Amino acid sequence: MERFPLWVIVGGLESPMVQHHDEALKGAPDVARSHAHFDMAKSTALQQFDRRLKENFFVIDEKVQEPATRKKLIDWLRSDEFAMQIPAWNEEDTLPPILKFLADELGSPKKITVMNADSTDKTADVSRAVGVHVVTQSDMFKCVKRDALLDVLSDPNPRGRGMTLYAFWIYRFLLQEKGLPKYTCTCDSDIKNYPEYDALPYVAYPIVIDGKPFTYTKIGKPGRNNEATFAGRCAMRMVSDTGMHYFNNLSRDMWMITGEYLVQVEHMKRLVHTTRSFVDTTTAMYFVDLEAAGAGPTAIVASNRSRIDKKNDDLKEWTILYSIATNLVGYATLDRRVADLTLADIRKLNTQIFPGLNIFPYIPPTAEEPMKSVEIMNDRYIPSIQMMIDNGWIDWDQVKAMKRKYGF
Repeated sequence: MERFPLWVIVGGLESPMVQHHDEALKGAPDVARSHAHFDMAKSTALQQFDRRLKENFFVIDEKVQEPATRKKLIDWLRSDEFAMQIPAWNEEDTLPPILKFLADELGSPKKITVMNADSTDKTADVSRAVGVHVVTQSDMFKCVKRDALLDVLSDPNPRGRGMTLYAFWIYRFLLQEKGLPKYTCTCDSDIKNYPEYDALPYVAYPIVIDGKPFTYTKIGKPGRNNEATFAGRCAMRMVSDTGMHYFNNLSRDMWMITGEYLVQVEHMKRLVHTTRSFVDTTTAMYFVDLEAAGAGPTAIVASNRSRIDKKNDDLKEWTILYSIATNLVGYATLDRRVADLTLADIRKLNTQIFPGLNIFPYIPPTAEEPMKSVEIMNDRYIPSIQMMIDNGWIDWDQVKAMKRKYGF
């Protein structure tokens, strides 16, 4: 198995970077800017990072395209071990081509579940037309005692990608319960060139070909590196021992805020989620903790097949990235690992730490526009499904009603 670093010069010091070619950036990622945080060069931490990189980063594009290897990957993706889930809000234009491609690749549309985040367009209709399962997000939250949830979230109107992903786990663990897949992969619904991107064989490769019990695999891509998120990660390591733990372990996932990722389903019942943009980073942090505890390895997969997303406006993009940066720093102040969070920790994060981290200076792209302070829609932590069950926050009558509605 080929796993190797490419040595590059950053600020006059040697630092490891995974060999990666990205078509969208024409093979020239901004190394100096994106990887300036490796100022621990030639240290013990760097040596440990280099070792983890060799063990856990896969550079496999040509291998994935080999007919015999690709057949093994597709056969596994079509097996009962694997299922697909896609969060979607108002994506009637980009979602149908993704679903049609995946239905063909997986051998059946029934292996795909779309969590419709109460769209106001025809997202649900176009999804059903392909034949996939469609679940409504608000139906899932009827299964949770709303007053208890809102009290601990300290947010009167929680919404965002994280809430939609959390609805998947309500569906899987409270409604579906039996016949759960061993692995599932999350895919975005706004990818404009999914057939060319073709993520699933890549995230499946470490599990199928390497044969280890990976708990988490994801595609690492450099397309959204910027100063805000890397500054946040650098600051995180100076805040606490927990911050240093995540800095050291997540630095090998240099593009951790992008890309499709695959997880072992059994672990997700105890994952504490977040409401908005920070959910994917929180998931990465959680599986880093499980790896450190011996649950199983994680893997980052390099792909030279770029994805093209629907473009966010600049203000929305910067708001998302500043939110992730401030959440990293805010989380490190708690000095407790994600896998060890208690309900009291969650309440403290939501009521004392994150509400104070909600303003950033927005510098517009043109000189004609004035600078302004922007309030971030900051994340809140959501108790895990298991915490909800243990604390009596599940409305079991509603669970039964939703089981009937969705055919369980």
